[in-house]
Amino acid sequence: MPNWTWNTVEIWGSSEVLNKLKDLFGSEESVFDFEKVIPLPSNVTGDSVYATWGTRFNACEAKLAEFPLEDCIVYKFTTAWDAPRVLAQFIYDNHLNEVDWCNWYCTHEEDCNDHGYDDPPVELLIGDKEDFFAT
Repeated sequence: MPNWTWNTVEIWGSSEVLNKLKDLFGSEESVFDFEKVIPLPSNVTGDSVYATWGTRFNACEAKLAEFPLEDCIVYKFTTAWDAPRVLAQFIYDNHLNEVDWCNWYCTHEEDCNDHGYDDPPVELLIGDKEDFFAT
């Protein structure tokens, strides 16, 4: 059984930009479908999935919250063993140039008690750490 990572992706921008991203990320299967953003190779193995997305499985239990008055969308989903680091970097490099702001942070279940945390540690993958931790 995997250790889980809880991902939260907050994106601010114009309605037009947010709608483009919702179309990019969403599929009939999920509101945040890794396969839609970066398709897997035809000869899929566990290693090729990890190399493509940075985690072995697609987003689990993905949910989308929309805040139109604030021009903000928030995705929440879990991933097995780690955050999808390769996918997050790809999205950052290729799809966030028109947004006003994006934070992608994750909470890791793995080994949290071994490191003396009462709660699992939080890691910011995309965004400004000073702004994130000031809130």
